[in-house]
Order: sequence, then C-alpha cells, then structure tokens
Amino acid sequence: MDSELLDKIKAFSGANKNTEAIFDLTPEKLDSFINDYYESMELWVRKKYSMPEQLPDDVKQILIELTSNLIRSHAIRQDLAISDHENFDFDEAVNNIFTEDIEKRLKPYSRKSKVHVFRI
Repeated sequence: MDSELLDKIKAFSGANKNTEAIFDLTPEKLDSFINDYYESMELWVRKKYSMPEQLPDDVKQILIELTSNLIRSHAIRQDLAISDHENFDFDEAVNNIFTEDIEKRLKPYSRKSKVHVFRI
C-alpha cells in the first residue's frame, strides 16, 4: 500500500489521532493492521462483485470507507468488555462495516446471477 492511500485511510477513519492511546500500537504496527484490513476488504469486494482488474475510483473510495469502518469497529471493541460469543451478532457487526449506502454504491458491480433451466 502506498503512503498516500495509507494517509487517506488514516484521515478518513480518524486513526491518525491518538493512535497509541486508542489502539496501544506503534505507528508501524498500526500501518501494518491498516494494510491488512484494506487488502482483506479489497479481496472481499472482488469476490462478491464483478470488478475489473484496475479498480475504478469510486470503488477505491468505497474500499477506503470500508477499511475506515473496520478501523473504527476495532477501536470501539478496544473499549468494550469481551462479549459472550453466543450473544455476538455477526450480521450487526458486518452491517456496521458494510453499510446500506456502500451496498447501493456497489450495486452496478453486482455479479450477474446464473439461472439454470432444466426439465424433468
């Protein structure tokens, strides 16, 4: 990840403020986490949606937002007590990262579903 993209993600997410106090990470370790988050989000978007090899600018912005949402989620979890895994709502956690707005903006890239017709 280039430094310009890293700076955009930090600025968008607020991760450039009080980094050590919020995450208890060195700046280098935080950069590594952010890089991992971004790569994970990019892979996920490429699997779920039909993306060209060279990502369009609107998708790059969405990836910045998804990564920022993931960073914010990480920061919030740092302040919460460990929850019982049975009470943890995975769908709600994903919805906090993958918002309705982002889903609408990715709609033009939806994969075409295949319909198989067969006779009995």
